[in-house]
Amino acid sequence: MKTTLSEIAQLVDGNIIGDAGTRIGGVASFETASADDITVAESAKFLKQLPASNAAAVIVARHVTADSPNLLQVDHPMVAFAKVITYFHPTPPVTAQVHPSAVIGEDFQCGQDVSIGACVVIGDRVTVGSRTQIHAGAVIGDDVELGDDVTIHSNATVLERCLIGNRVMIHSGSVIGSDGFGFAPDGAVYHKVPQTTLFISLTM
Repeated sequence: MKTTLSEIAQLVDGNIIGDAGTRIGGVASFETASADDITVAESAKFLKQLPASNAAAVIVARHVTADSPNLLQVDHPMVAFAKVITYFHPTPPVTAQVHPSAVIGEDFQCGQDVSIGACVVIGDRVTVGSRTQIHAGAVIGDDVELGDDVTIHSNATVLERCLIGNRVMIHSGSVIGSDGFGFAPDGAVYHKVPQTTLFISLTM
């Protein structure tokens, strides 16, 4: 997929110095960008190298000017670069469904447009919010509550009684709710302190 620098400028509210009709075919790091790519130069290290860049265009801060290939001036270069990456590499759509191999316990409650992948194991009395995605092989323990727009990636584990807020992403292999190093001494022995509840929230 190729697009013009002008179209990318509209996406990120940017100002072009150079040829607005330049065709852009992808994104790359500053060091590896080719004549087909757009990249970003935010630090002084890369700004000094702008004239030598091989990129078709470079995203920079509003105040930056240089004798170099096409520049795209924006307020927040890394934010703009993230938007451009997403434009060229969009997240595949997820179908709201429960895979037939998923094992779900009693008293399960969920909101709308929930996706539960293959071989997911969900315990009893679990509540899942709307638009939440639980990917293949994840394990959700008893009495867990997941908020809206949560993503649990493959083979992650959320142990019993954890409370996960809205818009949280838990990556593959993570374990949420495992015991911390909680011990209380009485002078003779150490008594383990039960880790009963863990709350994670990025609610805005």
